[in-house]
Amino acid sequence: MENEQLGYKKSKIEFIGVTFILKDGTEMTVKNENKDYFTPDIEDIRIGYECEIIDPYTGNWTNYKFKLQEVYGEDNCLVLNFVYRVSYLTKEQIEAEGWISNGKDIPTLKKGVYTIWFSSYKFLRIFEEQCSESFPLYTGEVKSINEFRYICKLLKIN
Repeated sequence: MENEQLGYKKSKIEFIGVTFILKDGTEMTVKNENKDYFTPDIEDIRIGYECEIIDPYTGNWTNYKFKLQEVYGEDNCLVLNFVYRVSYLTKEQIEAEGWISNGKDIPTLKKGVYTIWFSSYKFLRIFEEQCSESFPLYTGEVKSINEFRYICKLLKIN
C-alpha cells in the first residue's frame, strides 16, 4: 500500500487480510468475508457517507460518518487511514427512513404518494401514485442506505 495508507488513487479497495496492531499491543487481522457488507468504490464516498470502521482500541467494527475535512483533506485528496465497510441495504433501513411496509415476502413500502417495490437488497423501483407503475421514477441497483438517501434526495422525496 502506498505510504502505508489506503490511497484515493485506487478505484476500489479490497482488503483480504489487513493486520492491525491494537492499542494493547495485540495483532488483529481483518477480512471482509461477511456477505452482508461490501467495500464501496472510493469515488462514492462523500460528506455524511455512513459506514463501519475498525476501532483501533477494541478491534471491533463501529459506526462512522465521513466529515468535511476527511472527504476534502489536504490537496482535495481523500486518503483513508482505516479499513471500512458498508452494509447492503435492508428493508429495516428503509423503514427507519419513514417508509411503511406491506408485510409481504416481496416488500412494497409506502411514504406519502411514493411506493417502493423492493426485490432484494440491491434492486428497487420507486413509483409515484399519479404515475403508471409501468413508468417508475427510479429503477435500479441501490447497494446501501447512502445511495438510497441520495436517490430520494434527487427525486425530492422527503
